[in-house]
Amino acid sequence: MKRYGDTLIWTTLLTVLVGVYASGALAKRTVNWQINPNGFPEQTAVFVDVDDNGAYNRKLKAGAFAISIDEFGEGQGGVIANATLRKEKSTVAGWTGAQVLILIDVSQSYTSEFSKAKQAAKQLISAMDVKRDEVAVATFPSNLVSSESRLNIGFTNDAQKLYAAIDAISTVSDKNQAGRLCDSVSEGIEYFGEKNKDKYRTIIVITGGADKGEGQGNCVQDSYKAGVVPVWTVGYRLDKKYDTLTNSHKVENGLYELAQNTGGRSIYKKSVEAVETFMKKTFWYRIRSQYRLIVNFMCYEPAPQIEHTSVLKVNGIAQDPIKFRARTSKKPTPVITAFYPASATRELIDSGKGKLTIDGSGFCGAPGQIVIRVGDQQLATDTAAPYRVVGELNKAVETGIIKVSNKWTQKGESATEFLVAKPPQGADAMNAIVVLVLLLVVLVAVSIIAVALKSRKAVVPMGNASAKGGSAKKSKES
Repeated sequence: MKRYGDTLIWTTLLTVLVGVYASGALAKRTVNWQINPNGFPEQTAVFVDVDDNGAYNRKLKAGAFAISIDEFGEGQGGVIANATLRKEKSTVAGWTGAQVLILIDVSQSYTSEFSKAKQAAKQLISAMDVKRDEVAVATFPSNLVSSESRLNIGFTNDAQKLYAAIDAISTVSDKNQAGRLCDSVSEGIEYFGEKNKDKYRTIIVITGGADKGEGQGNCVQDSYKAGVVPVWTVGYRLDKKYDTLTNSHKVENGLYELAQNTGGRSIYKKSVEAVETFMKKTFWYRIRSQYRLIVNFMCYEPAPQIEHTSVLKVNGIAQDPIKFRARTSKKPTPVITAFYPASATRELIDSGKGKLTIDGSGFCGAPGQIVIRVGDQQLATDTAAPYRVVGELNKAVETGIIKVSNKWTQKGESATEFLVAKPPQGADAMNAIVVLVLLLVVLVAVSIIAVALKSRKAVVPMGNASAKGGSAKKSKES
């Protein structure tokens, strides 16, 4: 019986351990994220998609995300300033829109499949939400000497113009001309420019041509410098005279590596139906699953020449860092959103016990570097943080506008004044009456005491006088 009980216990424990291991092994999370450096360090847009076991998780709250920059210290990391998108207190994904560049290969190495390539581009446009999304179309190789690609139509919300631009595309006349795919992607990243700082950006390459550059170029590095712009790839079968096993492997491997290294996906030599599913579901679901986090890295003074490193944590787990180049070196300006108390009595101020708390942003620096003024009077800084500073009120403080300057001497001021509270109306007159009454009471009291003392000195005791008179009379008679 004992042996059977031991066996049952060990079997139960083993089952639990196997279950825990299996659940851990099956629970797979993939996180892709993008930071738009165009708005860095203020109002930087960060986009995150979270794939749990093959399905996008769209129910994470703002508290699930944390972002830092350059190994920040003293609480000066990225602060999610506005994560509300569709519902209150929620980060429902995918409703901020995207910028999508369709990059189409127009070399003559896949003429038999070229019409399918144009059809795939149209399928993608039909899947987009053109009210929010902007799509552009570019082609490569370019007939221009100075570039590898040509922008056929810039980013637009007009689907009909996009369809027309795709219809007008044809392959190049030179049968031997091929494109440098990687260099074309690098130029494509530049097409995004700085117009939109709060849209998700991605490129989808539609190709069947052999890459003249054979994978050479800096497109992966350029993708990361731009905050990781994912590149998705759709590959078609080469024409018979080019469709050797070597060429086919080169194209397939090159497209797969480009997509994998930038956080995209790839598909190669698939049916029309499979490509349509790839465009309308796989690609579209990724775009519609983006959490947009508006983040401030306000206490940094970035320079375009410096490569910054940003780290994202999702539920406390750090993801692969992103290294990028800043597009701005603007210093933050302090912004005062609230202060309290809004007023204080003269008595409280003069006692030296009053403190003024100021909330806002951009209060960058240590207490010795932050200057707080009420009117023209400077306060001693008690504590300082990027989003709150506290100053000590002193006897010289009068009613006035609050001004704060940070370590870069950038200045901000309040919209309303801090008030030194005055006594209530009529209080001054009442105080004067009280003082007069007190003085009158004191005068009356002094007068009474003075009269009493004077009266006491003027009175002669009768008993003593009679005794002295009797003694004198007796002496005279004798």
